[in-house]
Amino acid sequence: MKSFRHVFMSTDAAGGVWTYALDLVRALAAHGINVTLGVLGPSPSLAQQREAAAVASLDLQIIGLPLDWTATDLNQLDEVSSGLQQIASACGADLVHLNAPAHSGRRSWKLPLVVTCHSCVATWWRAQSKHDLPPDLQWRRNCTEAGLRLADKVIVPSYGFAHMLQQEYGLQPHLTVVLNGRIEPESSRRQPSHILIAGRLWDRAKNVTIIDEAADRAHLLVRAAGPVASPNGEHAQLHHLTTLGVLSPAQLSEEYADAKIFVSVPLYEPFGLSVLEAAQHGCALVLSNISTLRELWSDAAVFVDPHDAEQLTNCLQRLNRDADLCRSLGRRAAEIARRYTPERMLVGTLRAYNDAVASHFSSMSEHCGDVR
Repeated sequence: MKSFRHVFMSTDAAGGVWTYALDLVRALAAHGINVTLGVLGPSPSLAQQREAAAVASLDLQIIGLPLDWTATDLNQLDEVSSGLQQIASACGADLVHLNAPAHSGRRSWKLPLVVTCHSCVATWWRAQSKHDLPPDLQWRRNCTEAGLRLADKVIVPSYGFAHMLQQEYGLQPHLTVVLNGRIEPESSRRQPSHILIAGRLWDRAKNVTIIDEAADRAHLLVRAAGPVASPNGEHAQLHHLTTLGVLSPAQLSEEYADAKIFVSVPLYEPFGLSVLEAAQHGCALVLSNISTLRELWSDAAVFVDPHDAEQLTNCLQRLNRDADLCRSLGRRAAEIARRYTPERMLVGTLRAYNDAVASHFSSMSEHCGDVR
């Protein structure tokens, strides 16, 4: 079987995909595998570039091509795919790992192709609406489907999300679940004082407005880390949260260390890296009662109906008054968080890489046989 020593990986700097990619790149580097990391969409911040520069074997390339959800049409996504194929070939990669299926395009790749599907517009939409996909999402959904079928191997971060994808796109025999992992934080637990949320505050599927309402009802200080505006102009209207903006990893770690309760009540969440980070810091978790979060944090959190502001309000008030319960939940969350390590993520990813290499060259052999 052909081996791989150089991976071309795509990412973006707008959210959790950057965190996932950097953690995976560090783990691959420790395993002797070099990575060229191509950044699509907005350029990484100076803090993010310093993060990447700390990985000695990483070649960071700021590509600037559109993200799958900011591309304006099918032709633009085809151009993204062509551009990525050219870069992968030019950098001497022997395996490609894309972090968005739609960037695969509609043409076969010359190199083994692994795709991690962190999210998709169709399952995102169906989690929050009973209406059919609007036209602007339908063509993006079709591009995602094409990318999933082109890939030699598809990685997803939870079994619940794998089920969603199977329902949406049909049976995907080359799909595998590799749970995300995070490096344990260095900062120590301080005197917890407030309630925290973190993530893309503008994303309506994150359901932040119900936390905003609960903060008002409960008269509690809730600090909110993350962007309130999206790259394509969406903006969250939040009136009762203390918004902190986009924080550096060190600043966010300090927020987790100071928080006694972490709240995440999305309508849709394939994994939730911010939940894992909060759990690593020993925060008590208040989570949405949806299948993926139940799967990952079954007996280490308080689960609430993401549509019920009163239930959320009552839960936050009760936990805020009960320091012993908060500490107990925080200890249990930290215990469960130790399951989700970069080392375990690396093992699953390398298995997917090997499967992709075997599948790719097997398909090439079959094709050559057909031609003869």
